[in-house]
Amino acid sequence: MPETSWLTLLASSIGGGVVVKVLDYVRDEYQRRRERTETARELLTRHQDPILKTADELVGEIRSLALSDFAVFRTHQHQPIENVSFDLRRLSALFYFAQFWARVQLLRVESGSIALASDPAGARLQKFLQQLESRAVRVVDRVWQRAAGEAIIVTEGSGRRPMNVYEFSDRYHTQENFRKWFRPLALLLDNSGRQVADRQRVLKYGVVLHALIDTLDAAHIVTVRRDPWPHKLSSAVRKQLAFGTFSQHLPFVPKWGAYTKAQKKGGPSGRGVHPPSE
Repeated sequence: MPETSWLTLLASSIGGGVVVKVLDYVRDEYQRRRERTETARELLTRHQDPILKTADELVGEIRSLALSDFAVFRTHQHQPIENVSFDLRRLSALFYFAQFWARVQLLRVESGSIALASDPAGARLQKFLQQLESRAVRVVDRVWQRAAGEAIIVTEGSGRRPMNVYEFSDRYHTQENFRKWFRPLALLLDNSGRQVADRQRVLKYGVVLHALIDTLDAAHIVTVRRDPWPHKLSSAVRKQLAFGTFSQHLPFVPKWGAYTKAQKKGGPSGRGVHPPSE
C-alpha cells in the first residue's frame, strides 16, 4: 500500500510537470506570435500609407494613359524615350513606376526577418506585391523592377526616401549610368503607343494596383476613388485577370468583377471610347 501511494505521487508529479511545461510552451508561443504581429503592424504603420500614396499616383497616371489611348506615347514616335529632349509628361510615367517600386523596396529592406504576413493587413499587402511581381502581371522582369526602385532611393538625414520629380529628371537627363536601370520600362512605355500587347501589359498592371488601393484603403483616406477601365482591356486580359489573378490569387478582393467586366458603350466609364482590337 505505501508503495502504491508513492507510485501514485510520482505519477502525479510527473504529470503535473508535463502540464506545466505544456502551459509554459503555449504561453511562450503565444507571446512570440503576439510580438511578431505587433512588429509587423508597426512596420505597416510606417510603410503602408507611403506605398498607397505612390500606388495611387501611378494608378492615376495609368488611368490617364488608358483613357487617352496612350496618346503621349503615340505622338513624337521618332523621339525615343531615352532622348534627353522628351517632355516631362512622358518622363512622369517612368517616374511614377519607379517611385512606387522604391517604396516597395524600402519596405522589403526594412522588413528583414519580420514576418509581414503575421498581420492580416500585411498578409493582404504581401499577396498583392507578389502578384505585381508575378510573370502574369509584371511589366518588366522582377530584377529590373527592384533595381529601378533601388536606383531612385536617396539618403536624407538618418532615413531614406525616393527621389522627387526634379531629382529624378535631372539624373535621368544627365547620367547614362542612371538611365540604364530604366531602359526595359522605357522601351515598354515607348512601344505602348504602337503595340497593343505592350499597352495591355501596362493596363493589366494598373488594374491589380487599382485593386490593391481599393482593398487596403477602402475608405480612400489617403487615396483617390477612381473608376476602373475594363472597357480598355482586351478580352484575353480580362479573362486572365478574372480566372487567374483574382479568382486564384486575390480572392479576398471585394467585387473584383468591376475591374474585369467591360462596360457597354456610353456607360459611366466608357463614354467616347472603344474596346481594344485583339
